[in-house]
Amino acid sequence: MSGLSPRALLCLVLLALCACDLSAGTTRQEQLRKQYDDALAKLKDDDDAGYQRLAMWCQQNKLTKEADQTWNLVLKKKREKLAANQAFRRTRR
Repeated sequence: MSGLSPRALLCLVLLALCACDLSAGTTRQEQLRKQYDDALAKLKDDDDAGYQRLAMWCQQNKLTKEADQTWNLVLKKKREKLAANQAFRRTRR
């Protein structure tokens, strides 16, 4: 037998399991970020609903940075449309 006590051996096993869980979590986050990048690349500029769905998907998958980034894109597009509508109304007067 090794010179380790049962408690020390159990701690080593738990430490190894935790390390595996952490690396699997990182891999999952990387996969989600790749899916986000792919979905963002496929969206068309005028697909407001698609951007909103993507932002909600990010929130559900705890990609907070990407969710914030996507919501900012949605808001930017809404502001641009509002400004264009206001400019159009001014020219019609």
